[in-house]
Amino acid sequence: MNKDFIFLVHKDVVVPQSLEDSDAGEIIRALLRQGFYIPPFRICAEDSTQALRQFQQSSPGKSIGQEVRVC
Repeated sequence: MNKDFIFLVHKDVVVPQSLEDSDAGEIIRALLRQGFYIPPFRICAEDSTQALRQFQQSSPGKSIGQEVRVC
């Protein structure tokens, strides 16, 4: 089953985060406090490895001003 993933980015670090994880809010809040930001990019994937692979292949930096969703 696919899950919705967002990404938290800080410098060269990209963290995929499933919105369906029970502790997603706590993780997102902690990473935002550490200087991470959330680009307007979401992916539907089976797991975080697949989500990260799709994120890297989709070149989100080219469309940073608009929301992108890959399902």
